[in-house]
Amino acid sequence: MAEELWQPYWERAKENLRAAEVLCHNEPSLPNAATSRAYYAAFHATIALLIAHCDYRPKGGEWSHDQVQAQLKLTQEFLTASQTLLEKSV
Repeated sequence: MAEELWQPYWERAKENLRAAEVLCHNEPSLPNAATSRAYYAAFHATIALLIAHCDYRPKGGEWSHDQVQAQLKLTQEFLTASQTLLEKSV
């Protein structure tokens, strides 16, 4: 079940990354288009990560850029706090 949820986002991330690479190599006059595809590759890869490793789903089922950024920040803060606690306990 979990793989079914994150896999489409991972596939989109890979597709967008391939598109960014193609644009960079074959269409150097379109840097904004390549940058856009690279951004969406990172965006969809982050969604896949949040689903697969954090079991996060947005309320209402829709992913917004703000939600992804906020949840990633919370995840980073949690990991930092966990690492600090772990280091103090050793």
